Amino acid sequence: MDTLTPLAALILSALLSLNPRPNTDADMARAVVVAQEIEAAVEGADKLPVTGDAAKEGSALALVAVGWHESKFRADIADCRACDGKSALCDRGTSISSFQMKKRAWGGNTREQVCADGSLAASLSLRLMASHRVSMPGVFRAYARGGAEMPSKPAAEITAIYEKLLNKFRFRFIHKVVTEVSPAPTPRAKAIKTEESKAIKIARAVTP
Repeated sequence: MDTLTPLAALILSALLSLNPRPNTDADMARAVVVAQEIEAAVEGADKLPVTGDAAKEGSALALVAVGWHESKFRADIADCRACDGKSALCDRGTSISSFQMKKRAWGGNTREQVCADGSLAASLSLRLMASHRVSMPGVFRAYARGGAEMPSKPAAEITAIYEKLLNKFRFRFIHKVVTEVSPAPTPRAKAIKTEESKAIKIARAVTP
């Protein structure tokens, strides 16, 4: 495969850091697909929920945090096979995709369209986050409960995942009116290069 871009490699590294021991090569290949879908969403976005010199990276990691919390990026939730309303998953079938969005967030797309296109789902989730011009903890509260001032356990859990990832990859961040993310000084560059090298090596091993 062609080498991953730095942004896709960062996303893949983040996914692997949350789930460091995928069970099969298929799981690893799935992580590569998710990384590329999130990258496409971020690169194609008109507006991001994060500002600063590392706004794209900060926004990508926000999608990782939400998707990991909501679905662990399970393939059968991403394509909605598990969201058939026959179990408690996916809010009894009313929320769909890796990012568990209800119909009001589908942007006029059909259920079938969102379920069939991971990049579209990521783009819609990112658009939803960017529509709330508040810091990321507030964005996650709005995402989970519908209001930026409405605390909830899920929102706190997503925020914790997000800040864990920012810290792991040595980004500096400040939750102002809108969260600002920027690269940390030189030590981060060495750390992220090491993580990206690992991710690219894995991606090459599992992707045709």
